[in-house]
Amino acid sequence: GIYWSSYEWNKRRMAKWRGLEPHDPPQFVDHFVAGALSGVLASVLTHPIDVLKTRRQMYLMPKTGEVPVSMVELYRSIMIEDGVWGLTRGMLPRAAKIAPACAIMISSYELCKRMLQSQHVGGHGIARVDPQEEVPPD
Repeated sequence: GIYWSSYEWNKRRMAKWRGLEPHDPPQFVDHFVAGALSGVLASVLTHPIDVLKTRRQMYLMPKTGEVPVSMVELYRSIMIEDGVWGLTRGMLPRAAKIAPACAIMISSYELCKRMLQSQHVGGHGIARVDPQEEVPPD
């Protein structure tokens, strides 16, 4: 949800920043940059939870004598050992990986969507029907 809502907002901001009118369709660069920014935002906001999840996975197969640790205990141990910065460990590499992946994914999606829409709206598909046109009987 974070990605898609911020993507739409970033896409509108990009179009406005580039001077496009509200009725003008966004361009490839708008989709690309908005996708990258949205991916980074989503990864930064969810990263602390991902750190806890990864640490939890490390304890799923405990060694003999160890007891699996709860999420609350993991959170406490991170805060004691590393402070709040412990929840941000690995954030930069994750954001650097996600930014281009999201930019490419959403740009490809929007390009394919535009191509498919142009086929249907151009009269080759069944997406648009003229209500005034008479349909011949079978």
